[in-house]
Amino acid sequence: MPETPDSLSAIERLYRIGDPRNTWQWREGDPDYVAEFGLCPAHIPALIEIARQWADRGEWPKDDTLYAPVHAWRALGQLGAVEAVEPLLAMQNSLDEVGDDWYLEEFHDVFGLIGPAAVPAMAAYLTDGSNSEFGRVSSANGLCEIGKRHPETHQQVVELLATQLARREPDVYSLNGLLVGYLVDLKAVESAEVIERAFAAGVVDETICGDWPEIRQELAVSELGLVPERPKPDRGLGPLRFFDQPLSTGHLKQNLQRKKDKAKRKQQQKARKRNRKRR
Repeated sequence: MPETPDSLSAIERLYRIGDPRNTWQWREGDPDYVAEFGLCPAHIPALIEIARQWADRGEWPKDDTLYAPVHAWRALGQLGAVEAVEPLLAMQNSLDEVGDDWYLEEFHDVFGLIGPAAVPAMAAYLTDGSNSEFGRVSSANGLCEIGKRHPETHQQVVELLATQLARREPDVYSLNGLLVGYLVDLKAVESAEVIERAFAAGVVDETICGDWPEIRQELAVSELGLVPERPKPDRGLGPLRFFDQPLSTGHLKQNLQRKKDKAKRKQQQKARKRNRKRR
């Protein structure tokens, strides 16, 4: 008798879903993996093992079954599976080494769905300088997502991100620039001094988050005067405009996001070539 969808187990059905780019609204619950596939906490160990295949597999399948790990970690997020946090974090360094971009695009949302229980492990990962820079970015982004999805964690997340930025760690300019961006996303006005001191120390990649005057305007805060003023070059273009409108704080935020995305894309060029071979 041929197999039908109803005759397959919940785990087996994950291998039949196909290309995850067709289900990009999973962050908002579409698809609802838990309801549609009959998943429950008892499936968590098996889902973790499937998710690990993304980093551990040797020979990649030549069909869409290779995407089962992506669907598995999405399901773990929707299940709020705190048991998955450590295994997913443990994958990030090896995924970063091969230039994988899927974890950068999705792990932060998985962590955000899992919620407050994920914070301690993610904070430890972020502060560990032996981890890869963009693995740490993923953890910081996940903390930011938790702060946005779970308001009761907002202050804790802001303190964790600000504490990391306050270390003014050299040689991780992208991480520091993105930390500034996440603090702006969280409207962390109380972190303004930490941000200004990081700019003054010259450890922030301004191509990612913008310069200090832009950030100060976005947060609507005063300053200590620690960052030397650098006059903007006069190219005779008049006031900076965006689609024929003056550049407002709202547009600055859009510009900030574009710079974040540009930084990610720059880091992911090699990954896309590799992933195209896998697909």
